[in-house]
Amino acid sequence: MEEKDRKALKDNLDTLSKNCTFCNIFLFLKDRNVFTARQIQHYESDNFRTKGEDIKCQQLFTDIQTRGPKAFDILLECLQKTGHVSQFNMLLGHRRGRVDNLPIQHNVHVRKSKAFPQSPNVYKMSSYPRGYYILINNIDFTVNDRRDGAENDKEFADILFDMGYHEFRDGYYQNQTKEEMRKLLQDFSKYDALAKVDSCVVAISSHGHIVDFHHVVDGTNDQDLTNLLLCDEIISLFNSKECKLRPGCPKIFIIQACRGEKRGNPLTVKQTYHQWQDTFFLAPTVEGYAANRDPNGGSWLFMALKDVFKNHAHDQDLKSMAKLLGDKFDEYYQATRFQQSLCYNEYNVNKKLFFNPGLEEQTD
Repeated sequence: MEEKDRKALKDNLDTLSKNCTFCNIFLFLKDRNVFTARQIQHYESDNFRTKGEDIKCQQLFTDIQTRGPKAFDILLECLQKTGHVSQFNMLLGHRRGRVDNLPIQHNVHVRKSKAFPQSPNVYKMSSYPRGYYILINNIDFTVNDRRDGAENDKEFADILFDMGYHEFRDGYYQNQTKEEMRKLLQDFSKYDALAKVDSCVVAISSHGHIVDFHHVVDGTNDQDLTNLLLCDEIISLFNSKECKLRPGCPKIFIIQACRGEKRGNPLTVKQTYHQWQDTFFLAPTVEGYAANRDPNGGSWLFMALKDVFKNHAHDQDLKSMAKLLGDKFDEYYQATRFQQSLCYNEYNVNKKLFFNPGLEEQTD
């Protein structure tokens, strides 16, 4: 193990060991043959099992420092795939020399379409404005670590504006509690101006986790585990009779939040999707895994969205651009060696969604 990686483990030993699930980390590393037979025997002994979780994790993080040049990379993969988000991000920050290689772009000018698609099998996307959006970006939390780099996710609002979307109220909201988020989203779904446009976009960047197989989006008051804000609750708000967006208009949901530790089916969309119409859903990773974030560029999903929308929204539909988003994740993998797989779902969609930036027809 490189000395800088060993130092990162030593300097953050106490913090890394808090709120860790030893069994999940140990089993992953055991399966990857990281530890010696004697170390495994020690970890599985009755005496060791009686120790507290933080003590056991401290021992594991200490022992792994002597387990060869690949041990640190395997540990990072382990923390990511077992849902230890804060520990993963803490150690990832010490690899800035690698993540700095990501192709970060801050130019928000979107290429404009030349003509509307000539096909009956596309959504009408010609209103002015094209639609309304809300972007909620939670960076600082009571319990979870600060989401360093996430402040750059704000630039996605500029992309949406350049694509013809207008703000709901202020448009961009930072550091919201779950109660504040719920109220904002409820108000947005009942916003009268939605009745005059062709679409809406709900974008959220935050921490997330799993509770009883439900995907939860965290507010800044993440110490409060009551009255949780569920992902399917957010989507259902805009598929209710109270929503002002006209039936048949597309609704786009972009939820940048970790989807937890893989154990079953954490996202409940399969239970409610039949009630959702003309709904597009994008998440940064497949069910059960943590999401990546660059300390300089922001969340991988919003980094990729800014790049792909800027260069391809003028002539590609959303489903086609989803493949391009996956290609961007492959680029990030080549630069960082960290994996992430885009989740893209459509619910009761039977048309293609072209955004047609630059082509506008005034609504009555």
